[in-house]
Amino acid sequence: MSQAVPRLLLNALLDDFSMIRRPGAGGGAGRAGGAPRSAEPVSPAIGRRVVHAEAWPDAAAAPADGVPDLPVMIHGTAARALAGYRSAAASRPAVGIDIPHERDRHCGESVHRSLARLTQLPRTVPVTVGLALEPGWRDALSMIIARGRSVRFAVCGVDAPDAPILVEAIRAAVAERCSFSWSCGLWRAVTDPWDAQLPGILNVLLATATALRGGGGAQIGAQLARTDRVEIVDDICELDDETARQIRSLLDGFAVPRVAPVVDSLRDLDLLPKVMPESWDGAGVR
Repeated sequence: MSQAVPRLLLNALLDDFSMIRRPGAGGGAGRAGGAPRSAEPVSPAIGRRVVHAEAWPDAAAAPADGVPDLPVMIHGTAARALAGYRSAAASRPAVGIDIPHERDRHCGESVHRSLARLTQLPRTVPVTVGLALEPGWRDALSMIIARGRSVRFAVCGVDAPDAPILVEAIRAAVAERCSFSWSCGLWRAVTDPWDAQLPGILNVLLATATALRGGGGAQIGAQLARTDRVEIVDDICELDDETARQIRSLLDGFAVPRVAPVVDSLRDLDLLPKVMPESWDGAGVR
């Protein structure tokens, strides 16, 4: 089977959050507090490296451990991320900003506060704004779209791979042609029939294709709930190049707290090379 479409779909699809401090995580390098990067595999599926705004000086000075010079997203509240961006932009032209949802605020207020801090930032700077999928999220999404920014849907609290809120998020983003990504979670290649709260990455790709074709909520949900790995891989490989490009023009990435398990799951399905070529071929569709 041809691997051209899977390569196009998976290239630069994972946002590496392994440097982000997580509750209960052990101490890592520097102030970032994340897992050590030395165990993370080099893969064309890794699209962006995400670091805390406060940890940017340490991250910039740290050895690359063989990881290519990936685009960087400065993660933090709007004020801190903006300050980190200003210090990083001179040495990292591809630097962007990743602003999480403020958990103690309503989604609309959180988005409004974040966007208000960024009014002077050119639209050419990559910015993702976290959006909690709670009542009022559609109005908040409209604010993000009006400012020309991308949305990162928060998945905290989602309890089923075909949860209606995930279906509606995909439908809304596709209908508005808004670039979207997903917050940190236990993302797998394919929805797990026994232990699944989130859909598989390949399922989300197929669900996005269904939404692009005008499919309804039931059809999108059915794609998210599928668990047959062979059939899903076959359907991924049967997508045409134009559909794959349309999917990736909208579906921007998955935040993963550890890259290795996700990369390995995709390699096990023969969708990623087992060994990276010597020359990094990381030019994706971002």
